Amino acid sequence: MKNNDNYQTATLRCGLRVIYRFCDSPIINCGYQIMAGTRDEQPGQEGLAHFCEHSTLKGTERRTARQVQACLDSVGGALNAYTNKDLTCYYASVLREELPRAVDLLSDIVFHSVYPKEELRKERDVILQEIESYNDAPADLIFDDFENAIYKGTDMGHYILGTKSQVKMIRQPAVAQWAHDHYHASRAVFYCLGDIRFEELIRLLDAALADLPDAVPVTFRHDDAPTSYATGGQTIRKKYDSYQAHVMVGRPTFIQTDSREPVINLLNSLLCGIGMNALLNLALREDQGLVYSVEGCNYYYRNTGNWSVFFSSDHHDIDKCLDIIRHQFDRLMNEPLSPDRLEAAKRQRIGQLRMLEPRGEAFAQEMATLYLNFGQLLDDGALCRSIADVTAEEIQQLARWLFEPGQLTTYIYE
Repeated sequence: MKNNDNYQTATLRCGLRVIYRFCDSPIINCGYQIMAGTRDEQPGQEGLAHFCEHSTLKGTERRTARQVQACLDSVGGALNAYTNKDLTCYYASVLREELPRAVDLLSDIVFHSVYPKEELRKERDVILQEIESYNDAPADLIFDDFENAIYKGTDMGHYILGTKSQVKMIRQPAVAQWAHDHYHASRAVFYCLGDIRFEELIRLLDAALADLPDAVPVTFRHDDAPTSYATGGQTIRKKYDSYQAHVMVGRPTFIQTDSREPVINLLNSLLCGIGMNALLNLALREDQGLVYSVEGCNYYYRNTGNWSVFFSSDHHDIDKCLDIIRHQFDRLMNEPLSPDRLEAAKRQRIGQLRMLEPRGEAFAQEMATLYLNFGQLLDDGALCRSIADVTAEEIQQLARWLFEPGQLTTYIYE
């Protein structure tokens, strides 16, 4: 076991890495993150990781599907799961006294699911409905299409859900084999955020995983993979029957541990962050009334990241909005921030970050992913300290790289 001021960590004999952080709350947020995402699918397996995630909740050697569903519901808790391009996560929120129940259930579904054929047949229909609901939400779907475009031809360049035709082809043996190949304790992290004794958590996990073989943890070798993907500038227009047009402009960037992360965090806040005084909110909404909102999106994966601006507007205003955005990009590339403007931006962003207390599911997930992918502990104060040190020259230098026209992809639903 290892301790520091905020965290306690351990590695179990089965290779599972465990991370715990104290939080003064009666609620426990915990779960497994497994290094098994859609980027691990081989050609012809698209949609399999997500299908397996759904199916893992459909019964184990000790529990039927209904018993899995009722286990935490019956005590007021919640069980859920998700798949992204890097990982699959099974997680729970329960009251402190129900931690033993949550650990036992999560361990049971991850490592002892049986994937019954009849349940999988029904779940296939559920996933097909999920795909249809996503197709009815262009403001969500465009994010997947944008990522598929900037990562085209790589392991990152396909839909998490798969297509309807791909999902219809998935059968029970393939799902069970996916879990057998990827759901290993040595490829996973168990995380916990709450007010418990760490020794008790380890005791519960040891008991729940007693039948698993000894193993050494698997870690991702970041030095073997690129930290960015060069796609070149492109504009993609897709016909979509919706009242508004939806637009994304962005590019691949870098991993979360890159030294430029505090700079892009501050730059994104200044340009299109949550503040009403963000430059693009002022230019597009307040000055022109062209959009309801404009969002800056910054995502990180194991060996890459991407940044983008997203907005929705009337169809006839697309080009006007893009011209305004390009003007703001050019200003940041060509004109360094004044000392007063830089300090104001820092003060605002640091204040926003400090308002985000280290509690709740979102913080627990971020802490787990950083530990899974990089073996690092999330220091919620470090980002604030790093932002305080950002210079105007660093902002301008990153803007010149980030907003280079030849590297930006524009994706338009029109």
